[in-house]
Amino acid sequence: METLTTRHYRSRWKPAPLLGKNGEKKEARIHPRDIEAFAVLDRFGVLPLDYVHALIGGNLAALRSRFNLLWSPPNFFLSRPDGQRRCANANYRYLVYANGTQAKALLRERGHALAHRRASPFPHQLMESMIAASIHIGIAGSPDLRLIDWNRIKAETGSPAASIPLPRGSSIVPDWEPFIIEYAGSPKSAFRFFPGFEADTGTEPVDAADLERSSIRGKFEDYLSVLKARTYESHFGVSTFFIPFVTTTERRMTSMIALLLKLTGGKGSPHFLFKHVPSFTAPERLAPPTGHMLTDPWQRAGFPPINLDTIEGR
Repeated sequence: METLTTRHYRSRWKPAPLLGKNGEKKEARIHPRDIEAFAVLDRFGVLPLDYVHALIGGNLAALRSRFNLLWSPPNFFLSRPDGQRRCANANYRYLVYANGTQAKALLRERGHALAHRRASPFPHQLMESMIAASIHIGIAGSPDLRLIDWNRIKAETGSPAASIPLPRGSSIVPDWEPFIIEYAGSPKSAFRFFPGFEADTGTEPVDAADLERSSIRGKFEDYLSVLKARTYESHFGVSTFFIPFVTTTERRMTSMIALLLKLTGGKGSPHFLFKHVPSFTAPERLAPPTGHMLTDPWQRAGFPPINLDTIEGR
């Protein structure tokens, strides 16, 4: 007689124990590769699985299985931020992970200084992390590029803070910490300094008339005042200054460029860089886990596009 069997599907959102052959709950024994993954997630905050894989290498299927175990009870080394469920096709994308309390405690026990980042809505946090991760992936893939992070900049220059002081007494706080890209393959020592970057998730109005009343205009004016006063030289001890703006659509990016041209009397600026990537809620796929932030061109207002994987086009 034919028997019917019931298939049980595991929810990717509701944690449930993984069971061994005898029905026991599987407990994770932490390996060095797990620590490496925890450190990556601490550095960037939240990342899709394929981005973590691009950063630490190995077999993607094996990493997916391992992360599933590290997320499942009684382990809870990883979490799957609930904010990712707000996307209509969340069930068909790579899961986004963050460190859980167990992973953070383990890193702390091993002397790892945990990163401290400002709280922000999940879409903005994810966009920041993916931009920064793409830069790291691009630099790791090029023997002629080197990343100098904020900790080293601070140690070598004595910069008191990552925020940039303004003449009126306030300051600019970009969406990421300062970094330098050094171009070791150039005939002379060359580098570009970035005070961070600005990630715009689409909360600002699109057309240029509305942008004039938005915080985008205020950010442009603040950065223009920093460039005019050359504050970056005294504050960070650097001679170059580039500020990337990443937004969610080409139309929004074009509007930003038009506004900057208006604020500069049509002159534009070589220091502002513009790029767009799909938003978290967009139906298309998220930006791939590649070095596209370096290898794909950035648009500029009144100046030719520029690629960050080469010193050309300064």
